[in-house]
Amino acid sequence: MIHVRDAVPADVADITRIVNALIGTTTITWRGEPHPLGEREQWFARQSAAGLPVLHVDEGAWGAGVGRRLMDELIARAAAAGIHVMIGAVDAANDGSVRFHERIGFVEQGRLREVGWMDDRWLDLVFMVRRIDG
Repeated sequence: MIHVRDAVPADVADITRIVNALIGTTTITWRGEPHPLGEREQWFARQSAAGLPVLHVDEGAWGAGVGRRLMDELIARAAAAGIHVMIGAVDAANDGSVRFHERIGFVEQGRLREVGWMDDRWLDLVFMVRRIDG
């Protein structure tokens, strides 16, 4: 059983570790340098102050349905908050992420070509949109 809970300040070090582990090995984030813990603590404080959820998945849990469970939770929270649409920004070369978003009802709404640079190549950004209400 997957239990989803809101992150708390004590989770920020783990969140930072998870995000930083992806830098340099994936294009899940277009950042070349690891996030300092203090920067992520400030980010978490801003998210919390704005009432925005922070949920995370450790790489060891990938492929076990946790990502789908988290997205279901985020979609439910968006619906409860009266959000009209959710928007995801995905690296166009990340076919797995594009397919994942499509499986949960997102559709490609736009594509920005060559707006990122990483690993000596230009990256395209795909906007994936899912209508929440009605």
